[in-house]
Amino acid sequence: MGQLFQDFFAAMAQEIAARPERAGAWLGKDGGILAHYFPVLRPHAGGAGYLAAEGAAEEARLMAAGL
Repeated sequence: MGQLFQDFFAAMAQEIAARPERAGAWLGKDGGILAHYFPVLRPHAGGAGYLAAEGAAEEARLMAAGL
């Protein structure tokens, strides 16, 4: 299952690279969270490309992002 998500977000990163003006629309406000788990998105998540957190903070962030 993890490979399915890796493939999906790799394809998404290619689409964003082709149309960088749409990165915000495709990644949304929680793009930094996605980029945390899918490094291929980090170049497209702006300054929020990596958000370090662990434990309860990490769980709360995932719940807020709907992941």
